[in-house]
Amino acid sequence: MAGVVGASESFTDRARWTAATKQSVDFTVDFEDFTDDTPVLERNAPVDAGPFEITEESDIFFPASGVTRIETAPYPTRSRTLITVNGTNFMDTFVGESTNTRITLAMDAPIKRFGASFLNPGDEGDTLSPLQMTLMTESLEVVDVLTLPVLEGVTFFGFTSDTPVTSIVFSQEESSFFGIDDILGGYTIPEPSSLVFLAPSLWFIASRRQFAHR
Repeated sequence: MAGVVGASESFTDRARWTAATKQSVDFTVDFEDFTDDTPVLERNAPVDAGPFEITEESDIFFPASGVTRIETAPYPTRSRTLITVNGTNFMDTFVGESTNTRITLAMDAPIKRFGASFLNPGDEGDTLSPLQMTLMTESLEVVDVLTLPVLEGVTFFGFTSDTPVTSIVFSQEESSFFGIDDILGGYTIPEPSSLVFLAPSLWFIASRRQFAHR
């Protein structure tokens, strides 16, 4: 893909992502620090979620209450169905290219791994449109564009990247909602144990000792 400056690997299985990241997580965002519904509006200051800020851009005018927001109890309903990722606070997110609406997570520091639980990614009612995550560098170059599988219900999705990512932009062709919660992130990809690098030196020392005792 033209303009892509890095490479990443995506995961739909939490266990595989956890293994790839050596179970090393530098931050977790579960939105439990929010005590009231908090709208994410382009016209207001970004919403501070701790390790990242959340911003919205759109060509349509949203009501003062906002459309994308951090939801706290009591949680919303749509078509008489309670909307929540896992029964706790979450971000109820609205995106769509038809309204030029995108949500950006701007990291406080570059990350190389990210994972989260998603509710109905690309699948809300009659809308079936794959949700995309565009990974960006500090200089606004595209590291990669990842496509989440269209799924009704809750699923895990994550990535590791060999290039530092400073922002994640969520978008999709058709406008719809999705939920996101239990966000995990890390600033570096854990290296193999230092013993792996010490092995050649230890072998050399052992060989010298065996030679000296002959």
